[in-house]
Amino acid sequence: MTKKRKAPTPKKEWEPLTQTPDWAVKVKHFQVMEQVRVTFPGVPVEEIKVPAEVWGSSQYTVTVHYLDDNRDGFVEVGIHNYHRTTHVPWRHIQQIKNEVFGPDREAVQLFPAEDRLLDAANEYWIYVYPTGTAPMRERGVKLGMDRGRQVTYDMPPMGKARQAPPMKIANQKVTS
Repeated sequence: MTKKRKAPTPKKEWEPLTQTPDWAVKVKHFQVMEQVRVTFPGVPVEEIKVPAEVWGSSQYTVTVHYLDDNRDGFVEVGIHNYHRTTHVPWRHIQQIKNEVFGPDREAVQLFPAEDRLLDAANEYWIYVYPTGTAPMRERGVKLGMDRGRQVTYDMPPMGKARQAPPMKIANQKVTS
């Protein structure tokens, strides 16, 4: 007797992010502050940052913290999925960065020294530079991707690795 294989779960279309109204951010912040007071009684309340903006979709919550007191300066962005799992594809982080800050700003993800490590919520943090100021461009050093936009979906697989198909964005044409 052979077992029937389940059909793969269809990929969910990308749902564009929407900004959460300020009143909802304040209510959520109050709830989080209460939870932190109970869970981490030794953490001073003044050390807990209030996000300047909160964005969301049916998949993700994105918190934005201005590090230079304005949106155009250096910005810290927290990203987590609603299930609080570790699965957040690179393409989704790129799309989030593009939707919230635009395609011209560059961001990095920091892997801190162990003595500064904070890993309690399956949340990913990226740091978005002001337009044109990312150090990988300033220094003239070819660090990171510096060959222009190149996305290929038709290359033959390299071993078992295959490029993921283009992301499908709800109510938009497929982008490559």
